[in-house]
Amino acid sequence: TRYNLVRLGQYLSSEKQEKFNDLACRLPQLTPTELDVCRLVLKGMSQKEIAVAMNKSQSNIGTVRGNIRRKLGL
Repeated sequence: TRYNLVRLGQYLSSEKQEKFNDLACRLPQLTPTELDVCRLVLKGMSQKEIAVAMNKSQSNIGTVRGNIRRKLGL
């Protein structure tokens, strides 16, 4: 629901400040968008949920996930 998306956005904003630097230090080859997607994947969100949360298309998120896998050698 819309309320849940607003709460997710607020949570990501607060979490992003705390954990972005740590994740970025561990994965310096990833772009900021790739880091955001990576964090949401690690939280167990589906591609569709990530697309809705980030206001992107599912195909865009699929491409970003592919780029993450390629860069990390997965």
